Amino acid sequence: MPATIEDCREPRPARRPALRSGFTLIEIMVAVGAIALVAVGLASIFDAVGKTVSGGRRTSSLSRYATLLESQMRHDFDGMTRDGFLVIRQQWTDGVGTPGGVSPDGLFDPGDASDQVPLYPDDPAPRGRRIDEILFFSSSGPDGELFRTRNQSVVPGVTVTSETAMIYLGHGQPRRVDAGVPYVDPRIDDLNADGATILGAADALGTPPEDRNPNRFASNWILTRRATLLVPLESAPIPFNVGTTPPLGLRPNQVANQDGQVGLLPAAASIFRSYNRAFPLEFPGATDYVRPPFAETGPMLASGLVDIATTDLAEIRRIVMSSVADPVPPPTNPFEVFLLPRDIIRDTNLPPNPSGRFVFVAAEDPAPNRRADPPLALDGQHAWMADAFPTQSDPRPDIGNDYPADDVVDPQGVRVRVESQARNFLETISRPDPLESITARADQLMLTSGALLPHCSEFIVEWSFGQIDALTNETLWYGPSRRPADTSGDGQIDVASDASVTTPYPKNDDDRLPVPFRRDEFKLNRGEPYVSQHLIYGRAPREEDAVHTSYFGYIDPTISPTAPGGTGGPAADGVIPWAWPRMIRITVSLTDAIDPSIESTFQFIFDVPNE
Repeated sequence: MPATIEDCREPRPARRPALRSGFTLIEIMVAVGAIALVAVGLASIFDAVGKTVSGGRRTSSLSRYATLLESQMRHDFDGMTRDGFLVIRQQWTDGVGTPGGVSPDGLFDPGDASDQVPLYPDDPAPRGRRIDEILFFSSSGPDGELFRTRNQSVVPGVTVTSETAMIYLGHGQPRRVDAGVPYVDPRIDDLNADGATILGAADALGTPPEDRNPNRFASNWILTRRATLLVPLESAPIPFNVGTTPPLGLRPNQVANQDGQVGLLPAAASIFRSYNRAFPLEFPGATDYVRPPFAETGPMLASGLVDIATTDLAEIRRIVMSSVADPVPPPTNPFEVFLLPRDIIRDTNLPPNPSGRFVFVAAEDPAPNRRADPPLALDGQHAWMADAFPTQSDPRPDIGNDYPADDVVDPQGVRVRVESQARNFLETISRPDPLESITARADQLMLTSGALLPHCSEFIVEWSFGQIDALTNETLWYGPSRRPADTSGDGQIDVASDASVTTPYPKNDDDRLPVPFRRDEFKLNRGEPYVSQHLIYGRAPREEDAVHTSYFGYIDPTISPTAPGGTGGPAADGVIPWAWPRMIRITVSLTDAIDPSIESTFQFIFDVPNE
């Protein structure tokens, strides 16, 4: 059989099965490790970016708060007037750091656990913290901007304003949840006398959550600003047109402006606690006032609900400057003599004085506490200026002030009330009586209006005459001793050779401020013509004191003018003004709202207007 083409071909080799490509176990492990390294790197990058963004947001938020604070304070300081007075209370936390609370001893020891306050729960390093206060008077200034009440008006369109106000800056004091009626239904005669809510006070073991101190940790503290409008009755606004029917069913007697009410809003009769405490309002009828009648006192600034006082700078000056001399002369008219704040006693048997403003009689003789140097007139002025603080914030006024009132009537160590949010808002707006609902709502909102700066963990106020330290060539600032500084310039802090950043005035005799008058014309009653510690503090302050209160008033009562060749004698009124600081330095610490362990500190310096 002939061969075919097919037969001539070489036989084809058998086709091998196709090989499939893949990774060995080692290759897979290397790849997984590489991916893990990349993932970890990316995670680290994203985490760093996230922290940077989060930290930037925190920094931006805290800086924004600090900027708003500086703007508000600068506006207030620019309007400061010497027609009023200036008081600075520099205070360390004192004896409030142990469970159950500790009675303050008036001393500050940075190593004493009872003087230390934690920043947040489980804070590993609690420390003493400054809770300073400053009070002065400010005017509207050249810009013409008036101070306006923060209280909600009962009648739309009626707004209470003033060209002058008393400015107070310091930490506020929220109430405890279990405070009951004062917590949900505040009263304008409330003294906020809750010792369990003092700044930094520790809770007793087993305290239920609703009874715990909202001010235990410094990160929860609130810096408050209160501008109390000075509104004399003759200049107060009329709530409605005479001859028309009052709104909300009010009667004519209820809308009258009087010492407890201006423009249907609560008003204190004075800026001084003693007057407001001693003279409760007495209207012709129990229902002639818009808010509930008072059982014990008139409207109190401590309540946090009052930012109007029916007084003016002239009356305030008369009260401060008219403290009686030592010994007390027999007055020809008992109503012409103003006494110390603790001596203001309400006597219902005496008729109102000719001005219809205040009635008072002398209390017991405070002779056991009197000092021969300085004279009682200076002590009296200091006592009145301290009485203008909304509360007796000094826990031991018997150490720094020789004339404190009893703790029962003037609670010690407490602060003006402020809240971070309304505490009973829904209930107040649902009350059937429209007037009661409006006033209760206004009170709730008023408690929050003073919250200038939340999460303010420290507030430090220091003052300076503008002097320069000869050793450091730095500005001299006065106040309680802070942390040591490298004042010797050797790069190390040596307690033996390095001075503190601040000290009470004066740091030493070389830093005493001389009075700005010729020595041959004016002499100090006792010693050289320098501004004395007594003028500023009323006593010689100690380094270990927990509280230093500095006073700057009107006329220096410690210096008498003497013409060359003359015999001397009492100073004529208005001859030598009180020495005031030239600068105020504010140091404020803020904590993050989410992470309270993050704390930032800011510092501002403000010029005090010239005389």
